[in-house]
Amino acid sequence: MALSVAFGYSVPVVAQRADYFGGKEPTDALLEPLLRIPPQYQAIRTREKMQIDGKADEAIWSRVPAIGPLVEIQGAAGAPQRNSSVKLCWDDEYLYLFAQLEEAHLWATLKDHDVTVFMDHALEIFIDPDGDMYNYLELQINAYETIWELTMEKAYRNGGKSNSGFDIPGLKKAVRLRGTLNQPADRDEGWDVEMAIPLAELKALMPSTRLNGQTWRVNFSQVSWELEVENGKYQKIKGSGGRPNQPQYFVWSPQGRVDLHMPERWGILGFVEEAERHPPVTTREQEQHRLLWKYYYLQMDYRLKKQQFAGSLKVLKDAYPSVRFDEPYTIKMEPQQNGFILEVRDRENSWQLNSAGELRKTNF
Repeated sequence: MALSVAFGYSVPVVAQRADYFGGKEPTDALLEPLLRIPPQYQAIRTREKMQIDGKADEAIWSRVPAIGPLVEIQGAAGAPQRNSSVKLCWDDEYLYLFAQLEEAHLWATLKDHDVTVFMDHALEIFIDPDGDMYNYLELQINAYETIWELTMEKAYRNGGKSNSGFDIPGLKKAVRLRGTLNQPADRDEGWDVEMAIPLAELKALMPSTRLNGQTWRVNFSQVSWELEVENGKYQKIKGSGGRPNQPQYFVWSPQGRVDLHMPERWGILGFVEEAERHPPVTTREQEQHRLLWKYYYLQMDYRLKKQQFAGSLKVLKDAYPSVRFDEPYTIKMEPQQNGFILEVRDRENSWQLNSAGELRKTNF
């Protein structure tokens, strides 16, 4: 199946157009879901020999905290949750993952490598090792252990296209079912996924081969389709147009809307030897990033309505009287040909975000 067809099922047109406000006039209330501070997690080093068998038998898995429950992708107050969780640890060769996924109906159909696995119930893993929102990895797996690995140079909203030619030959994976696959007669509990992702295969995406002390942007999504039983088999429930209803997405870090390809909304993964008290990324940095993305979303809305970016911050602010601009940091904007660069500085660092959605840190 071509990606363009599958993508139409997965993400609404509004997400592809990067219409962050659904055609409405931006307000602080509409910005709030897009600007929530992402969660953080510390992955500790393991010195055990890890057996990838779908079971959390190693002692390390009882030591590390769980990410969970997973929440509905938009993250609205009172939104549905799924009693699913993810744990992470690492050594010099692998990033290890153990996911325990709640699912009342175990179902899968796809068995060929590098197909659109998310068209089944699936676990999706998103990894941006240098946190610049560019050149990131997506892994998908279903209950048959079918894998789709792909990389994105940039997000779909910025004109990105998936590269399914990227493979991870040393990837280790195992699925354990808590129930029976494709058997509607019983009620299942869920399925577990264990993975060892070889770091050597991610060198091109990583800022350094020394993992300790790095921070990555990551997210996890459990894709769950609405099913019914016809002639003793599971079928996707279809809407009035005859196409399957959109699946539910349960994630670690809510995106603020139904679009998984917003790397700035992913959580922060820090690599440490042992758990530390201080978070991988400071509150100050989080607030600076939050401010940059606020202006980015407004610029995208301005262009959507006026077919061009605002040429100055004053023009941009004047266009949005329902948005407050009393921020603790000073933002500067440099217009570019068909684009812009936003910058925020403090005494130590400068962060820059361009109109293509690329985030960079500059020391001075």
